[in-house]
Parts: sequence; C-alpha cells; structure tokens
Amino acid sequence: MINLNQPMPKFFLRMITILGLGIQLLILSTNIVSGSPDKSHGVAHTADERKICDVVISHFNNGSIVNDLVRMNEKVSLETLKKIPDFFNHKTTESFFSISMLEGYWNLDLNGDGVNEHVAIISDGTAHYPGIYIRSQQQHASLEGLDSLFRDEQPDFNLISINGEYYFIASHHMSDLGSLWRFSKAGEFEKVPCSFLNKNGSVVVTEQGRHLDVCKAVANEGVKPLNYIKFTQDPGNIEFLYDNIDPHFYYIGKMAKIDINNDGREEDVISISGDSSAGRGCTGSHFAVVENSPPEITKTALNDLLLVEIGGGSPCGVHAKIFVFNGETYIDSKEKISTITDRRVYKINGDNTDFMCRFLIPTIY
Repeated sequence: MINLNQPMPKFFLRMITILGLGIQLLILSTNIVSGSPDKSHGVAHTADERKICDVVISHFNNGSIVNDLVRMNEKVSLETLKKIPDFFNHKTTESFFSISMLEGYWNLDLNGDGVNEHVAIISDGTAHYPGIYIRSQQQHASLEGLDSLFRDEQPDFNLISINGEYYFIASHHMSDLGSLWRFSKAGEFEKVPCSFLNKNGSVVVTEQGRHLDVCKAVANEGVKPLNYIKFTQDPGNIEFLYDNIDPHFYYIGKMAKIDINNDGREEDVISISGDSSAGRGCTGSHFAVVENSPPEITKTALNDLLLVEIGGGSPCGVHAKIFVFNGETYIDSKEKISTITDRRVYKINGDNTDFMCRFLIPTIY
C-alpha cells in the first residue's frame, strides 16, 4: 500500500516533478512530428526473468513505476532510526551519518526466506556514492554490497516491489535505468540480466511555434540536417571577466564569425564548455561574444542573453548549439530533466530573445 504522504527518494521525487511535462506529452499527442522508434526489451535467461525486465520497462515508460516504489514504513519510530547504525555494526549515529545520508530504511523479508532483514540505502559524501546495507536478523555480521561495483557510475538505488518480490533498481543520475538487482536466499546480490537500452521517444511540439518553418526543420532534422555552425578559429588568450559568473568552471573553446543577434553584423562568438567536478559532476555547452582589445568576455546585454537567459547562468545543464536557417541565426538548446529532454529554439534579435518553439522528448526503453 503506497502512502503518498511519506518522503520519497530523490529519483522518484524528480520524476514526479516532471509529471507536468508528461501531461503535456499526452495532451499534445496529436501534434507528434516524427514517429516513435522501436522500443528495446529486457534480455533475460529465463521466462520469469524476462517478464520482470519487461514489467520494469513498461512501468518506467508509462510512469507507473512510482507505484512500485517501496516507501519507508510510516511506523518506523525515531528511536528505531537512531538504532540503524547499530544494525550495521557502526558504533554511533554520528560516525555512521557523518558523511552519509539515509535514503531509505526497511525491516522486511527481502529475499523470501521467511526472515526479515534490516535494509538501508545510504549515499556517501558530496558525490553521493551509493551503498546498500543488508543484515539478516539470523546473522551476526552485516552484509554490504552494490557500492564498489558502482563507484564510477554513481547511480541512485531504489527498492521496488514487483509481483510480491523485491528488487533494487539502479538509475543513472536520477533519470535513466541502469540495472536491476535482487538479494538471494543465499545472502548474495544477483544481477537480473535485463538490458535497458534507451531511445528518444516521439518529438512533441508545443502549440507555440508549431507552424513555423524553423521548428518543423528542427523536428525533422533527421530527414534534412540543420546547418550547425562549426567553431574552428583559434581565439588566442581571452579573459573571462563576466560579473557574477565564476570563470573557474568555464573553459574557452574555438571561435567563429557569426551574426549571432541577426543585426546584419558578424560578431566574434566563442564556444565555452561548462564543467564542474562538484558532487557527481556535470557539464554544459555555451556561447559568448568576445569584445575589446585585448579580447575578453564581459557582462553585456548580448552576453546576458547567451549565458544567463539561454544558458541559465550555470556551467551545467544546458547544452546549446548554433545553426543558420534561411539566412537567420538560431540557438538550439537541450537540457535533460529526469526522463525528458527539454529542447528549445531561440532567435536573438538585437538585444532581445525570441522564444521560437519547444520540444519535449521522452526517453523510452
């Protein structure tokens, strides 16, 4: 029984925050521009395993996997939570949680052997390294697993229940399916041999801009590729002096002559890569106009449009490209929001940004 009043792990909380986008996908289904690609299926060794893989894929694609989530029992008392470190042979709560965050705790029969286990999902440090701690009430030593295997990938783990059985689902950065695991009666983690291969779903265009030729061209770029700008010029030494933006997370790339704001004059436009190692790390791609002598990137009205209004004022998240269509310059921006890619097309006219159209591209399996 799902209790919607209980706090949810981050992955599913993020999924629910985009239900509005999902609703738009349903409402706008009559505006589909390109057809749906073939969906992939889980690869399993037995019929039962194959069914589990297919159920996970089906539930993830239609959003109902949130109903498979095993929530923390609302009756777990504060006193019980304080004892959690002792369940896993940690002497004090302070030592256990000093660099860790409790994502979930359960006392249940995880592997169907008739005996309950203490189960905790922990994330460690600022990078939130995942860990699953399990201790059977029949055993003296705690069992730890599913952490060292994922140090490079750093997925989120969530406990789900399908057909009365429990599984751990690994999700990449709170968005994509990674792998499926279960805890055997022998006290070992077993990987369920599903193959989760994602593809972009149907491209849905919002009502605004649906009739514009440039938006139709973007939606059908697989048929007729857009003329994206290539940055090939060596910019030399450029000072990044933009107020209120930390230059340490931005890396200067190549330069090109582009009429970026469609005023009939070409500007020196520089490509910039955003990269941060904080937490689990993140990336982005942006542009700015280089001015003055010696060349520098400074706070101007045009750079405000490029780095803040379109780029979000952050080195991470937005990945932008520039293309020319019918002699005019446009910016193609993509940002992954959980299971949906939010793609937007902008056109800068002078010192103003015109929002042309938006595409919602769901990830399916």
